[in-house]
Amino acid sequence: MKKFIPALLLCLPLAAMAAPVTHIRTQKDFCQGLLQGAAFNRYLEQTCAFNEGVVEKITQITDRQCKNVFTPTQIEALQKEAVDDGKMLLNRYGKGQFCQDNFPGYRDAGILMEELRQRGL
Repeated sequence: MKKFIPALLLCLPLAAMAAPVTHIRTQKDFCQGLLQGAAFNRYLEQTCAFNEGVVEKITQITDRQCKNVFTPTQIEALQKEAVDDGKMLLNRYGKGQFCQDNFPGYRDAGILMEELRQRGL
C-alpha cells in the first residue's frame, strides 16, 4: 500500500486548486486523504457534473481500509474542510475555470482508485 500513497496524492484533484496533503505516514493519514478526497470529488461531481464514479470507488476503498479510524464527528469535520476548500476555490476562479482545472485530477483519481480496487485495497 505504501507505494501507492504518493501516487494517490498526486491524482486527487488539486486544481485552481485544493492544497495537496503532503505527509502520509500512517493509516490515519491515508484514511484522512481518502475521506477528504471523496468529499472534494463529491463536490466536483455535484458542482461540475462529473460522472465517472470516482466517489464510489474511493468510498469502496475507504470502507475496507478505514473502518473505525475516525469518529463520525471527525469524519464530518474532515469532509467539511475539503468541501469548504472547494467552495473557496470555486468562488475565486469561477465555475468554468474551477471545473476545467479539476477534471484531469478527477479523472486520474478514478483511474488510480480502480487500480487500487483491483489490487484488493
